Amino acid sequence: MKKKVLSLFTIFLFILLISCVSKPETRYSEAKKLKEKADKYELKKYAEQDYEEGEKNLQEGRRLIDSKKNMAALKALDESNKNFQTVLDKGLKPCAEDQDKKALEQKETAKEIKTEVAVKDKFDKADEKYNEALKSYNAKEYEKAILQYNQAEEGYKEAYDEAKVKMEKAKAAIEEAEDYKYQMEEDIRLYEEEQKEE
Repeated sequence: MKKKVLSLFTIFLFILLISCVSKPETRYSEAKKLKEKADKYELKKYAEQDYEEGEKNLQEGRRLIDSKKNMAALKALDESNKNFQTVLDKGLKPCAEDQDKKALEQKETAKEIKTEVAVKDKFDKADEKYNEALKSYNAKEYEKAILQYNQAEEGYKEAYDEAKVKMEKAKAAIEEAEDYKYQMEEDIRLYEEEQKEE
């Protein structure tokens, strides 16, 4: 009976030891993912102090894990998680607003050369994506809105580029037609002069 209790106690201690070792690594991984998301959307500028604290706590957590000081590591990593979550909470909304402005600027640039007429389908698809972004923003799904605003901006840019190529081809065709017309008029004038001389 004592051996069974001792075996169970040993197993319990082993499980406890494993969980203490893996928890700091899990928290480190969580904090790192939050930081990566903040970096992906360049959110540091919206909450610089929280971001820097998060980085400092993340590095400290890694150092403590490597030093086998798991309880202190957990504390530092919990703080890092809070810091980076704050960065996301503070930064995603204004980032979405900035992306909205960029998409609208690209839309206006596209409209300058009548892209909505020249490549209507592409322009309309970009508009659809923009409207989806507005819905996501209004639903407070800021991360989704950022991606959709980016897609709308890219859609307007692609539509603009395609319309510009079409416009340049049309302009070249007009110039060629004008050259041809000038040459024909010149040929007719020369022919008429020859007829007068005879």
